[in-house]
Amino acid sequence: MSLTTNSWTAQRSKNPRSTRLHSILQFVLSVILKELGFKSRPELTLAIDETWEPTPDVCGVLGPEEDPYPTHAVAVAIEVLSPDDRFTRVTQKCRRYAVWGIHDILVYDPVGRDVWLGCDYRRLN
Repeated sequence: MSLTTNSWTAQRSKNPRSTRLHSILQFVLSVILKELGFKSRPELTLAIDETWEPTPDVCGVLGPEEDPYPTHAVAVAIEVLSPDDRFTRVTQKCRRYAVWGIHDILVYDPVGRDVWLGCDYRRLN
């Protein structure tokens, strides 16, 4: 785990490291989004507000893109759980995505092979 300053809570926290499986899944999801007509953007920082700039594992963008960071909701935000990720933290993050206006939010658990859609976390498989 790497230590970073969490701009959301303004506290020093541990960020989960990506595993090989996590990285492979990011790539596969990026390819799928591209095939569905999205501009696939892995690890794209979102400028949601001055205190919180999250970086989903993969974003799907439709229409014109903002540079250097999106300041408006992207079409899709995907989070891939790492083994040491806290589901509570990911849930909070996804709820903030929804408040910001991101309609399609997916959370993948590559170890448990589960997929959840949206803030109500309907299991897809």
